Amino acid sequence: MESGIDNTKVIEINNFPFSFKGRLERLNYLYIKIGLIIIFILGVFIKASGKALNVDFLYHISYIVSLIFWIGCIFAASKRLRDICWSQWYLLFWFIPLPFVALLADIPLFFIKGKYSNIDI
Repeated sequence: MESGIDNTKVIEINNFPFSFKGRLERLNYLYIKIGLIIIFILGVFIKASGKALNVDFLYHISYIVSLIFWIGCIFAASKRLRDICWSQWYLLFWFIPLPFVALLADIPLFFIKGKYSNIDI
């Protein structure tokens, strides 16, 4: 028998938004989401500029920027779900093509406290 040893699994914090590895705390998740929203707004601006100038190249670039936003959101949500010990199946809400469903699925991730401590074992 081992006394005084905590056998809980330790998952390292990983703040890189385009990686499934690790976990994210609430504040870091908020910062990443703000950065991704800025990227999305940039994509909307590029799309509007391409449409106004009738330049197809800018119009296609906006789709790439939107894809970067979407992939970053999925990765960040995956790591945040790992931090609060929720199933990764919860990510399926982000694939529903209704914007308010993804927004409603995102709200709890900002408020639920993580289940892991920052102290290494």
